[in-house]
Amino acid sequence: MTKAATIYGSKTQSDALRPGPLRPENIFRNKFPTYKNGSNGIVIKLADGPEIPPLKEIVAKETAYLLDRRQRLSVRELAMKFEKGLSTATLLSNEVKWRQVVLMERDILLKNLKSVLESLRGQVTGKTKDEIEESISMVEILTVQLSKREAELVQQKEEVTN
Repeated sequence: MTKAATIYGSKTQSDALRPGPLRPENIFRNKFPTYKNGSNGIVIKLADGPEIPPLKEIVAKETAYLLDRRQRLSVRELAMKFEKGLSTATLLSNEVKWRQVVLMERDILLKNLKSVLESLRGQVTGKTKDEIEESISMVEILTVQLSKREAELVQQKEEVTN
């Protein structure tokens, strides 16, 4: 049985080498050559259909297509990037809101502190009165510094948004 398989295998190899309509070239065309009987019994070979481009061209086109497709973003990737950006923007927006609330609370707290210190200044005399006046001046300086920082933050925010 081994000999029969060997003989059959060698037959297949010799068949592949011999010319004929079943050679691989003709199989790749997906059709057999077409002939027509002409007048007076002359056989005429009809022209084949459009030629299949060479394998190199097909591979080059496929490669270019795949590279182009790889560079494009899919809808899913775009959606993920959008959601990520949206969540980041939301976090930054919330952070800015909290900063604004804190700044407003600082202003209110400083005004309240200043009013309390001024009311105490009228009730106290001597060394304590001097300390309270010093505290009031420190609160005023702190208010000026905070307003400058606020202005700088607003300017930086405008630069970032532009």
